[in-house]
Amino acid sequence: MDAQVVAVDGLGMGPSETYPLGKDLDGSMDVVHAGIWDIVQELVQLFHHIRQLVIYRVYKIRKSFLRANSRIFRIVSRASRNDCQRFKNKSKIPTDRMKRVVH
Repeated sequence: MDAQVVAVDGLGMGPSETYPLGKDLDGSMDVVHAGIWDIVQELVQLFHHIRQLVIYRVYKIRKSFLRANSRIFRIVSRASRNDCQRFKNKSKIPTDRMKRVVH
């Protein structure tokens, strides 16, 4: 199964909508309008063991924000609770919300 990107909150999409990586999103995602789809692909290379990347609250994204590990761009993994714990410790996502996302 190929990895999928799940965009949640701030991207104009609901949490149930998933997109296969590499699929042509025809500009309908804010993540594409913000010019960071290539960054998402870079993340997939970094987290190739993760089946899904969940993207939270993308307001104003620049490559420098992401490369500086900004809290504006938060990623958790549904594939590994250890990864989720690691990202949770770096972000401000409430624990109860994280649990809803992970299970």
